[in-house]
Amino acid sequence: MTGEAPLRRGANAPSVRDRLGFRGGDRGTHTSRTIMSVEVQHLFAVTPTEASKAEYWRSIIEGNSLGKRTGSTRRLSAQRLAELYGLDPTVPMFRVLRHFWGVAPEGNSLLAFLCAYARDPLLRLTTPAVLDLPVGTPVKTADLEAPLAQALTGRLNPSIINNVARNAGSCWTQSGHLVGRPRKVRSRSIVCIPAGRDEEASTNRLQTLLSAACGEAWSTTSSGATGSTTTT
Repeated sequence: MTGEAPLRRGANAPSVRDRLGFRGGDRGTHTSRTIMSVEVQHLFAVTPTEASKAEYWRSIIEGNSLGKRTGSTRRLSAQRLAELYGLDPTVPMFRVLRHFWGVAPEGNSLLAFLCAYARDPLLRLTTPAVLDLPVGTPVKTADLEAPLAQALTGRLNPSIINNVARNAGSCWTQSGHLVGRPRKVRSRSIVCIPAGRDEEASTNRLQTLLSAACGEAWSTTSSGATGSTTTT
């Protein structure tokens, strides 16, 4: 992962990004929230995998599946979750997230982070402050602020940039790339998927979703049936 590196797939890369569910611009949910991993866990626990966009919103607003006290906070939570994840099965990135959510629960936090990362440009701006560092390097809020200030000075005031940096630090911690509180240190996000999971079927499903989104063949590779480890 790199800060704003485009997803390259032929001459129509920008439209492919849009069709997959990426979001760009200079605004993002991390001005006020983190990746809301607890909320998305609760939501997915009470909604079927094949739920529609309307069903997700009804679950949050009418069913109060997130346990919010007022209608306004329910609507705001639904809006923020939609910004981060899509909450819409017509968005390929969300379909992939929802499909793999139940495949390996050990990786749910990292899955949530990756989806939010693709959909929040502010979070992506903090990438070099984390991924460019050797494991064991301390990471301060000021380190996360630096790339944000460089890209957003004049568009966001310093207090908002500080909020984004703090929220981003929490997100990188939830994904396993940072560890520690309050002193954060660069770590390596590791997800061990036990052997015996139907990796071939999951890989085929991913290829189908990506190909449908891009309008062309898209290949992925499987790590085999003896168990796999994902690290970043």
